[in-house]
Amino acid sequence: MKNYIFSLVVLILSGCAVGPTDGRRLYSGQWTNAQSIGTDTFLVEGFGTQDALNGARSHCTNMSRKFSMIQLTPHTERTRATITFRCI
Repeated sequence: MKNYIFSLVVLILSGCAVGPTDGRRLYSGQWTNAQSIGTDTFLVEGFGTQDALNGARSHCTNMSRKFSMIQLTPHTERTRATITFRCI
């Protein structure tokens, strides 16, 4: 019974790691905070490709602007997804 409860708690907590992170390590559903690389131009890295897109869209939404993608490099087994974008 104790193992069942412990497993349930771990499962619930593992689903909580969604959104931006300042940490060096990313998990599924996470992305880095947007880094400014020019006038209204930013870079975000995501655990997966969709995570990077979510981070970029979220950043522009928080600025009350629209997301416009410049370049997307999909994730691989060894690398994070990266996206360069503008908030217009």
